[in-house]
Amino acid sequence: MQSAFYPTINARFGVPLDTRNKWTKSDWEMFAAAVASPATQKMFIEDLARWIDSTPTHRAMTDLFQTDNGDYPGGLQFTARPVMGGSFSLLALPKE
Repeated sequence: MQSAFYPTINARFGVPLDTRNKWTKSDWEMFAAAVASPATQKMFIEDLARWIDSTPTHRAMTDLFQTDNGDYPGGLQFTARPVMGGSFSLLALPKE
Protein backbone atom coordinates (compact mmCIF):
# COMPACT_ATOMS: atom_id res chain seq x y z
CA MET A 1 0.00 0.00 0.00
CA GLN A 2 2.84 2.41 0.82
CA SER A 3 4.54 1.79 -2.50
CA ALA A 4 1.34 2.73 -4.29
CA PHE A 5 0.67 5.77 -2.08
CA TYR A 6 4.07 7.53 -1.97
CA PRO A 7 4.20 8.32 -5.71
CA THR A 8 0.82 10.09 -5.43
CA ILE A 9 2.24 12.68 -3.00
CA ASN A 10 5.78 12.87 -4.35
CA ALA A 11 7.19 16.36 -4.96
CA ARG A 12 10.26 17.44 -6.94
CA PHE A 13 12.74 16.51 -4.19
CA GLY A 14 10.88 13.79 -2.33
CA VAL A 15 7.87 12.70 -0.32
CA PRO A 16 6.72 15.04 2.47
CA LEU A 17 6.73 13.47 5.93
CA ASP A 18 3.18 14.57 6.73
CA THR A 19 0.52 17.11 5.81
CA ARG A 20 1.70 19.86 8.18
CA ASN A 21 4.51 21.02 5.89
CA LYS A 22 6.58 20.08 2.83
CA TRP A 23 9.58 18.81 4.77
CA THR A 24 11.20 15.46 4.31
CA LYS A 25 14.09 13.64 5.94
CA SER A 26 16.59 11.98 3.68
CA ASP A 27 17.31 9.21 6.20
CA TRP A 28 13.58 8.38 6.42
CA GLU A 29 13.33 8.36 2.63
CA MET A 30 16.09 5.76 2.33
CA PHE A 31 14.49 3.62 5.07
CA ALA A 32 11.19 3.85 3.18
CA ALA A 33 12.98 3.00 -0.08
CA ALA A 34 14.45 -0.13 1.51
CA VAL A 35 10.98 -1.62 2.03
CA ALA A 36 9.32 -0.24 -1.12
CA SER A 37 8.57 -1.83 -4.46
CA PRO A 38 11.35 -1.49 -7.05
CA ALA A 39 9.62 1.41 -8.85
CA THR A 40 8.97 3.35 -5.63
CA GLN A 41 12.48 2.61 -4.40
CA LYS A 42 13.85 4.07 -7.63
CA MET A 43 11.65 7.17 -7.17
CA PHE A 44 13.07 7.80 -3.68
CA ILE A 45 16.66 7.37 -4.87
CA GLU A 46 16.19 9.59 -7.94
CA ASP A 47 14.53 12.34 -5.86
CA LEU A 48 17.41 12.36 -3.39
CA ALA A 49 19.96 12.36 -6.22
CA ARG A 50 18.11 15.30 -7.81
CA TRP A 51 18.25 17.19 -4.51
CA ILE A 52 21.98 16.52 -4.13
CA ASP A 53 22.60 17.63 -7.72
CA SER A 54 20.45 20.78 -7.47
CA THR A 55 21.17 22.22 -4.05
CA PRO A 56 23.50 25.21 -3.93
CA THR A 57 24.56 24.51 -0.34
CA HIS A 58 28.20 24.03 0.56
CA ARG A 59 27.35 22.24 3.81
CA ALA A 60 27.51 18.54 4.57
CA MET A 61 24.46 16.58 3.49
CA THR A 62 21.37 17.41 5.51
CA ASP A 63 18.64 15.09 6.68
CA LEU A 64 15.93 17.78 6.62
CA PHE A 65 14.87 19.79 3.58
CA GLN A 66 11.78 20.94 1.72
CA THR A 67 10.41 18.67 -0.97
CA ASP A 68 9.15 21.43 -3.24
CA ASN A 69 12.18 23.72 -3.52
CA GLY A 70 15.02 21.83 -1.82
CA ASP A 71 15.72 24.58 0.71
CA TYR A 72 16.28 24.19 4.41
CA PRO A 73 13.09 24.71 6.41
CA GLY A 74 12.98 28.19 7.98
CA GLY A 75 15.52 28.45 10.77
CA LEU A 76 16.48 24.76 10.73
CA GLN A 77 19.74 23.70 9.13
CA PHE A 78 20.52 20.14 10.15
CA THR A 79 23.86 18.98 8.72
CA ALA A 80 26.10 15.96 9.13
CA ARG A 81 23.94 14.35 11.81
CA PRO A 82 24.30 10.69 12.82
CA VAL A 83 20.86 9.86 11.41
CA MET A 84 22.46 10.06 7.97
CA GLY A 85 23.45 6.44 8.55
CA GLY A 86 19.94 5.73 7.25
CA SER A 87 21.31 6.53 3.81
CA PHE A 88 22.98 3.13 3.89
CA SER A 89 19.79 1.17 4.65
CA LEU A 90 19.62 -0.15 1.09
CA LEU A 91 22.97 -1.86 1.65
CA ALA A 92 21.40 -4.04 4.34
CA LEU A 93 19.08 -5.67 1.81
CA PRO A 94 19.89 -9.18 0.63
CA LYS A 95 21.45 -9.50 -2.79
CA GLU A 96 19.17 -11.04 -5.39
